[in-house]
Amino acid sequence: MAHFKEGIEQGEPTSAQAARDATLKATFAVTLVVFASKALGFVREMVAANYLGLSAYRDAYTTANTILYIPILLFNSCLFATLVPMYTETRELHGPRHSARYVGNVVSVFTLASLAVLALMLVFSPLIVLAMTGRSNPLQYELTLTATRLMMPALVMNVVSIVFSAVLNARRRFVPSQLMGFPLSLCGIVALMMFGGRQYEQMTAQALSVVVASVIQVAILVPFVHRKWRFELRPDFGDERIRRMIRLAAPAMMAMGVGELNHTIDRMIANRLGEGSVSALGSAYILVTFALGVFSVPLTTVMFTRMSERATRGDRHGIGELVKESVGVLSLVVVPIMALSMALGGDIIALAFRRGRFGDAEVTRTATVFAFYALGILAFSLRDVLTRAFNAMKNTRTPMIVALVSVALNVILNLILSRYMGAAGLALATSIAGAVGAVMMLWLLRARLGGMELYPLVIELLKTTVAGVLCGVAAWVMSGLMPVQRPTAMGTFIHLVVCAGSGLAVYALAVYGLRIRQAGTLGDMIHSVMRRR
Repeated sequence: MAHFKEGIEQGEPTSAQAARDATLKATFAVTLVVFASKALGFVREMVAANYLGLSAYRDAYTTANTILYIPILLFNSCLFATLVPMYTETRELHGPRHSARYVGNVVSVFTLASLAVLALMLVFSPLIVLAMTGRSNPLQYELTLTATRLMMPALVMNVVSIVFSAVLNARRRFVPSQLMGFPLSLCGIVALMMFGGRQYEQMTAQALSVVVASVIQVAILVPFVHRKWRFELRPDFGDERIRRMIRLAAPAMMAMGVGELNHTIDRMIANRLGEGSVSALGSAYILVTFALGVFSVPLTTVMFTRMSERATRGDRHGIGELVKESVGVLSLVVVPIMALSMALGGDIIALAFRRGRFGDAEVTRTATVFAFYALGILAFSLRDVLTRAFNAMKNTRTPMIVALVSVALNVILNLILSRYMGAAGLALATSIAGAVGAVMMLWLLRARLGGMELYPLVIELLKTTVAGVLCGVAAWVMSGLMPVQRPTAMGTFIHLVVCAGSGLAVYALAVYGLRIRQAGTLGDMIHSVMRRR
């Protein structure tokens, strides 16, 4: 069994104001790291767009990456949904020694589990790839199969990284787990640039870079887990906590699996919509995940640990207050991002990807998909927060049920909308399904917490939405009044800054005029932290 020597833990702040300050400081730190990581990920996508465009080689890598990350996301949902609250509970009730033994056993058990899944994925990779690409394009099938087999060994190291990240988050050390994007992006960029214009070699090198990056990720996390640690592969399947974790994990994994199935179905249908459709979806969605990563993930990560601590103490009212605080602040920050993405999507896509083989036609095609994905950014953010609230209370079944409903709706809408709108219809279907899922989650959480008061929160959300609409309209009008003078990166950048600045100015005035409460709350928190510094 692996043994970890527990360090001194930072306790829960002793007052509500101190708790808010600590949360804001941690959120700001995570946001800065996530922003840098996502920015480097953008650079990787820009390099890929330059060398590969919307080609069959990029489609193959994107599809293979999806195949790899399905089991990774399942393990991630299992471990983060269960390990953080259960580790917190074990530490609170039994102390550092027992919690360290528990974590060591988790590492051992899930390393073996990931090896078993890896073997199965390699054996059945031809069938999996065939299901993803279909029979109509033999070249696409062969390219995707090659990329899949090359990058699949990264699964094991990714699972180890997930365990370490979950434990560090539970111990209120949020930054290290957000460093994982840097090696992945750097390795991908180097792999693409090493082989110039030879697209097949670039694709295979990029696939291998995923494996190299996974090893580097583990190496980065090990010093943070502890300075002195000893690992022995001796899993204890008889540990009741492991059994309980697996029982709780099954619905969480199904919920994540069903959620990821949304994207998988999108790509399966996109593979049948013509060359470049998968890449257009991938390029658009990477921008959406950038917004979610920078503005949603940091707060959600920090709040999940606080919710788990409240749940251990049986404080349901405290969980409800944290949820309302998270939803209010997230909506205030995310809504203008969503509005600007829809109004200025063409500029955003052009600035990010227009170079090399990614020309004006690809920009137009991807911008349309991006606009419909952007429509769901708020829903995706709220769904993540609400899922964490259920997980903190060790309720993984409700998110699973909501995910099942969402994916059923998504499949139906995919089949209908893709017929008339192509790849853009797939993005719209995902956004609609996400919105329905978020509303369901909020309603069910209210019932779970015994009647959480929602009316004031709904009013604030409606006012924030009005401010967001005004923001988007202002940016769109300014874009029409001031067209891009030169189709260069600098000209596009200036146009984007001016139009987005106009929209944000209108948004700020609308927030002030509508007296949105969360603006005052966020301002007080920032002022308090700056004053203490």
